[in-house]
Amino acid sequence: MKRLQVKALWLLSLKERKGLETTFSLKKNLIKGANDVGKSHLIKSLFYSLGAEVKFDSEWIEAGVKTLVEFVVNDVNYTLYRDGSLFALFDSDNNLILKTTSITNDLSPKLAEIFDFHLYLAGQNGQSSLATPAFLFLPFYIDQDKGWGKSFSSFENLQQFRAFRVPTIEYHTGIRPKEYYKLSIEKSRLSLERDTLEREIQLLDSTWLEQRRKQKESGDLEVNVDDFKKDIEELLERLNRLKENQQKYKWNILKLNELKVVYQHQLAELRDGIKGRDSDLDFLKTAPKHIECPLCKTEFENEFENRLEVAADIGDLKGYESELLQQYTDIERKINLEKDKVEDIEILSNELEKILSEKKKKVLFQDYVKYEGRKEFIKELQSTIHDKKETQAEKIQNIKDITKEMKQYEDKKRISEIKNDFFMKMKSSLNFLDVKMKEDYYKDPASNKLDKSGSDKPRALLAYYFSIMSLIRKYSTTSFCPLIIDSPNQQDQDEVNSPKMIEFILNNCEQDDQLILGAVDVHGVEFDGKIIEPKEKHSLLSKDEFEKTVKKFDTFTSLLD
Repeated sequence: MKRLQVKALWLLSLKERKGLETTFSLKKNLIKGANDVGKSHLIKSLFYSLGAEVKFDSEWIEAGVKTLVEFVVNDVNYTLYRDGSLFALFDSDNNLILKTTSITNDLSPKLAEIFDFHLYLAGQNGQSSLATPAFLFLPFYIDQDKGWGKSFSSFENLQQFRAFRVPTIEYHTGIRPKEYYKLSIEKSRLSLERDTLEREIQLLDSTWLEQRRKQKESGDLEVNVDDFKKDIEELLERLNRLKENQQKYKWNILKLNELKVVYQHQLAELRDGIKGRDSDLDFLKTAPKHIECPLCKTEFENEFENRLEVAADIGDLKGYESELLQQYTDIERKINLEKDKVEDIEILSNELEKILSEKKKKVLFQDYVKYEGRKEFIKELQSTIHDKKETQAEKIQNIKDITKEMKQYEDKKRISEIKNDFFMKMKSSLNFLDVKMKEDYYKDPASNKLDKSGSDKPRALLAYYFSIMSLIRKYSTTSFCPLIIDSPNQQDQDEVNSPKMIEFILNNCEQDDQLILGAVDVHGVEFDGKIIEPKEKHSLLSKDEFEKTVKKFDTFTSLLD
């Protein structure tokens, strides 16, 4: 496994004439300071520099901050420059490796090569592509704005990939490692080539039929009886093969329609659920602070947290509704494709039956002997069709081989072992952090059932993130990144739980891990790493560091032309 570590970060605002240089220990770092001194901006700038999109406030955006980050991957140093949408990657000798304005097309593949990161996700258009850098960093970052409310949500623009959460977790935890996704992409490529060949073969078959018809209509010479008999047998064979394929496609349509009905029922039930939760939320919004149960007369608090949970449920249901709608649309698309195949075969079958009928009436193909050129062209067509069918058969066999190889990475025993390790780590972590939770809610790393609220939720999420990281250490084949945690003291942790969270973070970092922790204080817990202390209110950057930072940036901007 490769290991990514951050060495230094430079920030520069030419508009404000301010700069900042920050160096990091490759072990433990604490970014400590009061609120509004820029701890979160410093942390977010690290990921922003590496091509992950984060949420900055309007003042920071208006300052037009450029970034330089120096990082090391397995003792190999790199520097990445970012100015808005422009990225420039340099090696340890400051040689330009890459200059681009496209994260998706250029930066992501290059960083994937460096970080050994090969996760492919389905975009909103259904096409799979390489995941952007944010998806490499997701398990290692807890953002103070979103990360403490829902796991795997700390970055912006994650929805460019649909239903990304489960495959991202499975990839990082080793349930489905990078080898599986590489094979999956190869399988998709071969399947596309196979389908293209099928269309080409059908087109060539149609051309072949047209040429045979022209032969029939073009002359008045008789052909050899044996050739005539052979033609009929060949046509019958082709016709039977087409009928068999047509029946197969009709059967596929039947099964897809059955699946379509299932999705229709699921959507109806889901929308009823959304409607019900909407009604619950409307009721809670207008209900008094104290609500009496109409059955048992027990009085309940109508708290904001309850309304927030209902709203979150609605959001989750609507997200699932979007996924179901996409799956329903995919089913309809597949049905239409199968119908097109049936129609294409119907056309070819009609053509064959017409020719066969004419042959049975002894309408001969006089062009066989009258036009040698057409005869040779037909032979070439037949040869081309034969070659394409052989190529198609090879690809079908390759797809079968890849499918078999992919199953090696879906070994049930191995997956069970990974899930059991996750469960045991979660159980011990929740116990240490004093969080009570149903065991069924954390038996699977991909579960999204952290049903806690209030001060319990941040501690439950902290246990979840470190349980995921324990699996990455043991099973993953991608790069291990710095653990970056911003403001763990969420939801007013008490004097017992605040230091306990800090202790948990420090105790669960291993010797080779790089930790960057942002906090107002560590609540009396001993911290034996580097302490970085921004001090100036509302201004992370400094006028005093402007000239020095400008020179650093000039070193790299001069190499961009």
